[in-house]
Amino acid sequence: MISPKLKSDAIPQVVALVEQIEVRCDGWAENLTLLGSTHDVAVWGVLTQIIDLVEQQIKQFGHGSQQQREAMISLGRAGARLLGKICAMKLSRGDSWLRWTSELRESTKQAVLAAHNCEAFVGCFVTWHQNRRAVEILSPTRLRFSIPPSQMERRIQAYQQGRRIPGWPSTADNPVHKSFVNEPDVNRLLEGLCHRITLEGALAIRYPDDSELLSFLRDIHYEKLQRAFRRDPRLDLGGYDLAAFRQFFAVLESLCAVHEYICDFWAKRCGRYPFESAVLVKPVSEWVGIVKSLCSLNENQIRLMLSDLTFGRIRPLDIYIHPFVPSHDSHRLFLIPHIILNSRPEENILRVCSYARPQCHRPIANAKEEEMREGIKKVCPDRYSVFGPLKLPDPKLPDIDIIIKDSVASQLLIGELKWLRKPTRVIDHAEKDAELEEGFRQLRAIRAFLAQFPHYLQDRTIVEREEDSFNLSFVVVARDHLSYAAQPDDLWLAEFDALAWALGNSSNLKDCISKLQTFEWLPVEGRDFVVKFESATLAGETIECEVFHSR
Repeated sequence: MISPKLKSDAIPQVVALVEQIEVRCDGWAENLTLLGSTHDVAVWGVLTQIIDLVEQQIKQFGHGSQQQREAMISLGRAGARLLGKICAMKLSRGDSWLRWTSELRESTKQAVLAAHNCEAFVGCFVTWHQNRRAVEILSPTRLRFSIPPSQMERRIQAYQQGRRIPGWPSTADNPVHKSFVNEPDVNRLLEGLCHRITLEGALAIRYPDDSELLSFLRDIHYEKLQRAFRRDPRLDLGGYDLAAFRQFFAVLESLCAVHEYICDFWAKRCGRYPFESAVLVKPVSEWVGIVKSLCSLNENQIRLMLSDLTFGRIRPLDIYIHPFVPSHDSHRLFLIPHIILNSRPEENILRVCSYARPQCHRPIANAKEEEMREGIKKVCPDRYSVFGPLKLPDPKLPDIDIIIKDSVASQLLIGELKWLRKPTRVIDHAEKDAELEEGFRQLRAIRAFLAQFPHYLQDRTIVEREEDSFNLSFVVVARDHLSYAAQPDDLWLAEFDALAWALGNSSNLKDCISKLQTFEWLPVEGRDFVVKFESATLAGETIECEVFHSR
């Protein structure tokens, strides 16, 4: 056994062993029984298996539980990896008889578990190569990966995975409550629809569309999306704007909410879940028709939105990002309703747009700073003044993105705003960390300029002459991604929601800064989360890695 080593500190023999295991695991899908199926059976089977696994979490921990959400996030990535492999294998068209047989259940369970374990292997190997995890050799076929022993890094990682301190408010960035529709009219219509379910087989059911019920739900979900979306609804995504996408997604959520409810009702009534009806399967024309009947969008917009959310539109990343999976001939689209109801649609469609139409995404990315600044202004107490952006006289210098002023406490908070796209792949973390480092570089340049020209803020009427004794503090305000890096010199890092929380829970700006700098907003290990080593096996090799769990 060799003590944990980063790659940069490991001897050549250790590096060689890790890389040998990594190469052997690249063939993780070679012996999957599922790959002997036809394309549509394999795709439908994988999606049905994911629903089965999600329903097991719901049965054990409850609908909307943290355990369900965590399982779905993991299955979303693993599912995309497996579906990508199925598409790359170019399985035959063959018979598309979709039946949830015991053979298909076992083959899809084996395949989804392998893809899930592959995600763990990829995450460990990538972070090992980036010197973000250390490896310990337990045996020639068993490795243990661990994050270097820094409590701050563990707390930041826990925060990034959604763990929060007690009493943390539900935010658009990190919603903690699942909205259940409980309206008298909706309940009445649902009860009536349940009486119209017909049995199509041992594990299959059918029910008619109810336009009145769907219209009620559409309006409810649209209002919810209005509150949850963080960006300007006028943003042009290329062929439609964000407001149009909200209409589209509200209809999708309504369809999926009804379907999930009906399947759950039938399972409770009959004692068996209708797995052969669990995945929504419709021709593209039918998807277009039902969405069009429930909103004001035209057919071309609906087809483009469906295309943008269809697997294969961009490289495989996550079922949450491209939830519609096409049949072999692309005439039908398969959909897991649970995914739609638990996704972050705004973030996902913007990510698709960044890949599919980068020319449209550039203005969206450029607007992020202003939207962060406006968001801070909305939550900033009236006793503070907010300024920015301020352009410095030297074009080589960065702008000052935001200044928060507390005249009573003689305090200025000077911030660099960084709204980073949340990484979906482990390999992307290094790139996002580099963007944060750039934020610190910009802050150093701003600090040096203000030290050289101490009257600049007075000349811009940010500070009056008699207020020249202000204390200055410099912060990078990050959104959607935090860095493991230590805070350099007297510059520091705060998360956007944490800044909003501290502004509203402090007596003055000095107190606010103290709460942020002492990391009161980060979860505490043992109180808010626990970390356990869990194992995964692939191609005869086993790894152990740290997994973060809520308390």
